[in-house]
Amino acid sequence: MWGAFVIWHDTCEERVQMPRPPLTAAARTVKRVVDVGLRDGVRQEAIQRAARLSPTSIDDPEGRIEINLLFDLWTYLGKTLDDPSLPIRVAEKTTIEDLDLFGFAMMTAPSLRQALGSATRYAPTRADGR
Repeated sequence: MWGAFVIWHDTCEERVQMPRPPLTAAARTVKRVVDVGLRDGVRQEAIQRAARLSPTSIDDPEGRIEINLLFDLWTYLGKTLDDPSLPIRVAEKTTIEDLDLFGFAMMTAPSLRQALGSATRYAPTRADGR
């Protein structure tokens, strides 16, 4: 949807480059990562500074965080904690209900095959963070 598109005039065509919106992640996803870091003893101020997060940015259940800030958070915690189990421990805190409509579509599918089909169909709604 975003990107170059063509505007047609009577006698010419003009290409217009539209700015791409930043990719985002759900604030509650970022909060789960932050919570694991806090439980492991990383100071909240250090996390906020390293990932450029405001103190309240992860508290909004409907909030969005730019994906590059989430990557910065993972990088910082990975280097600080030096714990290969970190992603697994964060994943353990995630439930299917956390995945909103995507999770609901998988949860209500009558079979594993259809759940995987739903996951494939609706994955783009999670991938771009919207």
